[in-house]
Amino acid sequence: MFKIRRMGCNGIHDRNFHIDRKNGYDCYLLLFIKSPAVFCINGEEHYVQNGTFIIFNQCSPHNYRAADTEYVDDWIQVESDDINIPGISIIFDKPIFIGEAINIPSYFKLIYDSFLSFGNNIETENLITAMLSQLFYDDGKASFINSTPYFRELLNLRKNIYNHPEKNWNIQDMSNELYISDSYLYALYKKQFGTTCMNDVINRRLELAKQYLTDKSMSIESIAYKCGYQSVIHFSRQFCKYVGMPPGKWRKIQD
Repeated sequence: MFKIRRMGCNGIHDRNFHIDRKNGYDCYLLLFIKSPAVFCINGEEHYVQNGTFIIFNQCSPHNYRAADTEYVDDWIQVESDDINIPGISIIFDKPIFIGEAINIPSYFKLIYDSFLSFGNNIETENLITAMLSQLFYDDGKASFINSTPYFRELLNLRKNIYNHPEKNWNIQDMSNELYISDSYLYALYKKQFGTTCMNDVINRRLELAKQYLTDKSMSIESIAYKCGYQSVIHFSRQFCKYVGMPPGKWRKIQD
């Protein structure tokens, strides 16, 4: 689960801007660079263009500065007990040029608006998850040119699953949306993300359920329906299968 500590969009600094934090933060720092900049990583300097993304690991040193012009960025400090996402290999402490391949500023704006309006909630977490999934979809390779057919459509599908796991997802509707067969969608999605689309639905529903279960005022039945299950029995069986215990027991051990 992700929890935003602080964040900002379009932060502007003069040409003398320089950050040098020897021990970084005890959380993750996500940066999207909107101006030329210089990053010093492991003693080596990297000149980066605007349109570059980097995620600093916890306690990694931060050393970056403006490159003879004003410095502009979007940034998020994120706390997480487990930042891993199924099928995704996140690259830490390395500048990655994104350019216009993915509209990262729109993600930051949506996350910022959601955080300002509602604080740390389900929507905010889903947006962060969707952004990281789209950035690092290719098994840790920061390449945004992929030979897999329909890969843009697959990325959008996964983003929608992460944002709305409660929808009545089924593989036939998904394949119809892409105008391909069920079996072809299954094969493409598995190749692209290392998991199936329905496994993504289940995993996101159960993560959502865990968040709702921490609210003792919500009944297990209401949580099941809010997560997209038509039956509390089906929800309990699936939760037990994937988490290893019934939802009621999981709720009790969180105290």
